[in-house]
Amino acid sequence: MKCLLPNCLVLLRTLQVWLLVAGVIAYGEAVSQELKPTQIFEKNEKNIVLVVTFDRDGNTVAQGSGVVLQNNLVATNCHVVTRSELIGVELNGNRKIAKVEAIYAERDLCVLLVTNGQIGEAAQIALRRPRAGERVYALGHPKGLDLTISEGLVSGFRTLSQGALIQFSAAISAGSSGGGLFNSSGELVGITTSTLRESQNINFAAPVDILSALLNQKASQRIASTNTGQDTRDPVASGPPVPEVVDSINRIAYLRWFGRQSNNLQNLVSDPDVRREFLQTVWYESTRAGLKPDLVLALIQNLSGYRKYHVSTNGGRGYMQIVTRWTKILSDGDDGKLFHMQTNLRFGCVLLRHFVDKANDDVGAGLRSYLSEASGLRLDRARMDTLVNAVLTTREALDN
Repeated sequence: MKCLLPNCLVLLRTLQVWLLVAGVIAYGEAVSQELKPTQIFEKNEKNIVLVVTFDRDGNTVAQGSGVVLQNNLVATNCHVVTRSELIGVELNGNRKIAKVEAIYAERDLCVLLVTNGQIGEAAQIALRRPRAGERVYALGHPKGLDLTISEGLVSGFRTLSQGALIQFSAAISAGSSGGGLFNSSGELVGITTSTLRESQNINFAAPVDILSALLNQKASQRIASTNTGQDTRDPVASGPPVPEVVDSINRIAYLRWFGRQSNNLQNLVSDPDVRREFLQTVWYESTRAGLKPDLVLALIQNLSGYRKYHVSTNGGRGYMQIVTRWTKILSDGDDGKLFHMQTNLRFGCVLLRHFVDKANDDVGAGLRSYLSEASGLRLDRARMDTLVNAVLTTREALDN
């Protein structure tokens, strides 16, 4: 069928108009997906944590950055957390203890598991890797400073000895290691890893998609079993916690435990209100840390004899005999807080969980390390064997 020229011209002009409109709409949608630098910062300021490592005396060994991936998992560089006695992750002055859960040594990537609760919010991971020329933003804590953002471009992908890395020009410094590299939509595309010395902004990041191999079934199971840390209250400012029991069977078990231990402590803690608050706090903090309440009670009985203001010859304070160096790591350095019941029990349970984790879930070995620090006894001394056996024997007695 033939087409008359005037009609064809009208059709062509109409088609051109529709194409122009469609192009404007598509351009508008593409632009709307891009965020301003201020928006990217605001979107991700709760995703980036300060990572601080300590030696046995509580002195800072190294500082870096980390990115919250999901629940209580944080990604960082392995070189930030190696050769340290303890790892802390911090957001807005709130510090949590963490341990290395998974390692990808070839890319210098480690995934940390926060052992005493959650911290921050999970970053939104990009569905694709960025392309050369795309704008990116690096967020981290250079030199331990407050959260910092810098802007640059993806220069390309480089295959180095540690595998494919994103080369980018956004400025980073020492302390930025383990921070996040985000695209213009505020999505995480990489973990900032290194910079080429004596160069102008030649920096590298590990593509974030390789972290999926590290988030394995074991990590998921550990998160489910230890993620009892929804409580973000200040234990000093808050009153004693009330245990939350999810069903009638567990509630009956808790009430039976409470009644049995209340009778056991009647002569040692005579005030019924103090005894009630003490027991419900022991239950709350021990189960929150994934520990058996009877183990915590047995430790308290053998270390402090349930004396709130007891101070040992080694400087351990309170019910669970916390040495003062931990206040610099877990709090603001105020030693007086260790005589506050909930603070002391929370610190003690978190630390016992830390030592058990370091012993690969061996409760006996973890208990031995805890008692050695609290009492000042050497691990290889016969008196240490006697103390460990006394705690375990007391636990069995309390359980009956």
